[in-house]
Amino acid sequence: MGMPSPPAAGEEVDASNNAKRSTSSSSYIAEDAELRIRNLDFFVESRGIRKDLLMNVTAHVRSGEVLAIIGGSGAGKTTLLDSVALEPRPGRRAGQVLLNGQELDASLFRASCAYVAQSDACAPSLTVKETLQFAASLYQGRASRADRAKRVQQLLEECGLDACQQVKVGDGIVIRGVSGGQRRRVSLAVELLKRPSVLVLDEPTSGLDSKAAEAIVELLTGIAVANNLAALCTIHQPSSYVFHQFDKLLVLAKGRVCYFGKADAALQQFQDIGFPSPSGVNPAEFMIRITNADFAEDGQVERICDSWDAICKEAKPSLSGVLTCGPPEAAPRASARKQVGKLFLRAVRSNIRNPMAFAGRALLTALLVSFVCMAYLGARKRNQENVLNYLWAVMWVQQLPAFLCIGAVPNFAREHSCFRKEVKNGLYHPLSHLLADMLVNVPIWFLLAASAIAPSSLILDTPVIHTPELWLLLAAYIGFNDTFAQLCGSLGTGSALGIMVFLMQTILNMIFDGTLLAHEGEVPWMMRWLFYVVPSKYAFRSGVKMEFDSLVFEGFETCSDPSLPPDVRAVLPCWGREGLDVVAALGGQMFPVLQGDFTFVGDLLIIFGELVLLKCTHAVLMLRAYHSCCNCRRAKAYVTARRIEKDVMSPDTRRHRRV
Repeated sequence: MGMPSPPAAGEEVDASNNAKRSTSSSSYIAEDAELRIRNLDFFVESRGIRKDLLMNVTAHVRSGEVLAIIGGSGAGKTTLLDSVALEPRPGRRAGQVLLNGQELDASLFRASCAYVAQSDACAPSLTVKETLQFAASLYQGRASRADRAKRVQQLLEECGLDACQQVKVGDGIVIRGVSGGQRRRVSLAVELLKRPSVLVLDEPTSGLDSKAAEAIVELLTGIAVANNLAALCTIHQPSSYVFHQFDKLLVLAKGRVCYFGKADAALQQFQDIGFPSPSGVNPAEFMIRITNADFAEDGQVERICDSWDAICKEAKPSLSGVLTCGPPEAAPRASARKQVGKLFLRAVRSNIRNPMAFAGRALLTALLVSFVCMAYLGARKRNQENVLNYLWAVMWVQQLPAFLCIGAVPNFAREHSCFRKEVKNGLYHPLSHLLADMLVNVPIWFLLAASAIAPSSLILDTPVIHTPELWLLLAAYIGFNDTFAQLCGSLGTGSALGIMVFLMQTILNMIFDGTLLAHEGEVPWMMRWLFYVVPSKYAFRSGVKMEFDSLVFEGFETCSDPSLPPDVRAVLPCWGREGLDVVAALGGQMFPVLQGDFTFVGDLLIIFGELVLLKCTHAVLMLRAYHSCCNCRRAKAYVTARRIEKDVMSPDTRRHRRV
């Protein structure tokens, strides 16, 4: 019986396990790499109480190997993978994650590693081939077009995507696209275009049937050998066939290591400590069952972990096999100019193909505005009775396209998820994304404004003298709401919360724009500032002023005739003859917001200023996401110093000092 290799013990670097194991001359060969997890702790502190999620975890994986991390629920698999991938999460980390002997930080991760999340975050409107071509143009921006095309075609064939290369990736909701297994392979192929030395995968078989899961793992192990990659992944209840595909295995329970070493030696290790596996049982299921703290006997998990601690303590550490040659050399990326250009083209293509991005919103805006204007069709008669009808029609023409921006929140949420994944892996800089986003969205705002103004002008026969100003005003107001929808989509908790926040903003605009609440004195003093910040107030009053300008309303001479009895004059609507006189009367009798010396330019600048403020806030959040997506909080210095003591502590002492 061979003792499994303990994590502290060194191993000689076997060249045959690296570049010589390549089976495809067409694939790239990464430089030798070793990812080493050394004495890793992760804990959270609340009210002075510390809860350990990971305790003294040590493992490593080298080029050409695939390390699988298994364990029951709450074992610490996701916490460990997030710590390795530098994913932000509440808590603090102590210990080290090294790549070829160098501390793994954000810049090194973006240069030499790739992270494949559990949820596939790809542009759903692009085809499989277009997705790979886009990634190749940025990951391999300095390579020739012919070389990039050749590499894309190789990956399509190696990943089994050649038959569906012209099918849209899809999201399974709005755009159906390829199957779940194919979408997972697309995500993997995209990161292979980066030519990473280390590949980190979060449950690559999650949500797939057994056959698709086997295909993904076979692809992963084959690529690790062919391209000399080091790969580690969490896996949830792998089948027996999938289990035997892995080179190394790390079993976790309650944040501690139960076993680390060769996958095919794991059962022997558990048998040696008194836990033999029944014949015919899936090895992974057996190990998860006996190490699951929720269902195992009292003290069983601790006994298994203590046995492994004893093995590690007896092993003699050696550095002879530790790679310390420095980090692998990163491939040159595309220039900032090229990043903006490629992101712009992808965004244009996505907006054209995705019905929820532009076309659907524009069509729905035109239909709803037409429906509302038909309801107020009587306002075509410019008389005193239809003044309020015309006013409400103008208000709805402004509010509907802005409110329909709520439909873009789910799309923005998916875009934000894609953004986080892509900037984490170093595909582009977030400023390039923000600039390309602006270049695409500004024309969309004007087109959405046109889809509201055009049908309303035809149905209500509105004057065209101020159409350019109205177009600019409505585009700015739509831009504000569209940018707010982007912010809601980037909340990071899915689209449901974002939709609720957007609805709250819309309700506040409707209440405090001066149409429902006329006077500031009608609300408590602590809410009066809202009258000055809601952009709908400025869009409403300038829009009404321009829409009423140059109009003449009949019947004013009749309703204002002094010969009429006072009781008759009191019930007759009588606003004025000239459009601006009508606006002044409306401001004096019903809507004080229409009073005062406001100007179109002033109101436009206020809306534009709020739009710029939102854009800056969005940019700050995107940059924060860029810096936080590879920023795992380190523990304080004294905690890190305690890590040194642990190497000489007995298991009993360590258990005593845990909280």
